Amino acid sequence: MMLNMNETLGNIFGMRLLDDQGEKIMEAIWFTPATDVVTAWKTSVVPAGREVIGVHGTHDGDYMTNLGLIVWRPNPDAKKILQ
Repeated sequence: MMLNMNETLGNIFGMRLLDDQGEKIMEAIWFTPATDVVTAWKTSVVPAGREVIGVHGTHDGDYMTNLGLIVWRPNPDAKKILQ
């Protein structure tokens, strides 16, 4: 996952999800800041063996201030039970 953010203000303006090869799966930009606001794409890596099952976030009423992925480790024994 990559977040487009201004670290000084703590605001998040967009998100990218990438696959294992670094190819873009999706991108969402929900706010374009003023030209004098410095932003950068920051990367957060999903640990090996985990899968993304959701997204959570918080805001201050105007801007996203926290955004994270909910991940889990698949249970290979569960497939056996379901089959």
